[in-house]
Amino acid sequence: ESTESFVIMEDFVNEVVPEGKFKLQLINALNRDKPFRNFNFLIHSSDYRKNWFAFKLARLEEKVRKKLNNRLAD
Repeated sequence: ESTESFVIMEDFVNEVVPEGKFKLQLINALNRDKPFRNFNFLIHSSDYRKNWFAFKLARLEEKVRKKLNNRLAD
């Protein structure tokens, strides 16, 4: 869902990107219209591109793992 994706982007900014100009740019991108497009534009042209994909993949894998565990427990 887009809400979950947005939370992953926010978490990435808060947990991975150090304080500074780029972090502020990402925060502003998330607070404007079309946050996904703005965020991706900044990330894809930055040194954090690989970090973003690794972070996002880890979060999605964690989500799938939890769903599988919940289904197995039922």
